[in-house]
Amino acid sequence: MQNENAAISDWRCHACGKLLAKRQGNQLHIQIGDKHRYVIDGKATSICPRCGALNSAQTAEIVSDKQ
Repeated sequence: MQNENAAISDWRCHACGKLLAKRQGNQLHIQIGDKHRYVIDGKATSICPRCGALNSAQTAEIVSDKQ
């Protein structure tokens, strides 16, 4: 279940500002048109559909068990 109180912010292309996804807590919520929706935990990489720039986002801190 999602945390209803988690802050929501935008993930935008660093080059042109196009909205790529919404961040909510440790997840990225991606919607493409009316039919395709994705929820991602971890690292995401996207090519901007407007300008072609490569964008990356880290949704949660990666914890290594190596010490």
